[in-house]
Amino acid sequence: SAFVERMLLEEVVPTLRFVPGPDARTYVKQCLSRLRNTAIRHTNNQICTDASQKIVQRILNPAAERLRRGQGISLLAVSVAAVIAYLIRGAPRFGAVWTPDDPVAAEVAAIAEKAGADTTALVSAITGIRAIFAPELAASDLFKTQVASALGGLLGPDPRAILTAH
Repeated sequence: SAFVERMLLEEVVPTLRFVPGPDARTYVKQCLSRLRNTAIRHTNNQICTDASQKIVQRILNPAAERLRRGQGISLLAVSVAAVIAYLIRGAPRFGAVWTPDDPVAAEVAAIAEKAGADTTALVSAITGIRAIFAPELAASDLFKTQVASALGGLLGPDPRAILTAH
């Protein structure tokens, strides 16, 4: 939760237009508090459902905006890598740990089978999925390099270490 809060406050909120209401820090804390509420029966799997469709406006658009501004995207890159890792872990080559409920799951699994553990090849191929990634992100070496680096950590033996490091 500390990683998500930091990502939202440092890399997402600065890309948003001002709207009247609670300040961003208060709003982010309220949202994270709702996710911690055990009375709300919303499982991690439900949150991950259709992740490829959800990250466009929540993660990829802010990343593209920050790149246009010449700003860093290290936290957003980790988030993109996390979605990719979730999808890849459904591929037989990566243990078929679960069956991702996502419209591009089969396409990502096919890419993962072909690319194997080469995170640069994985990210290059997956960012070519136009239903998710805008051409400007797919063409950004900085974006792909940072996502591939984070993906390597998330697919490694201690994925939490990448979050702790950020």
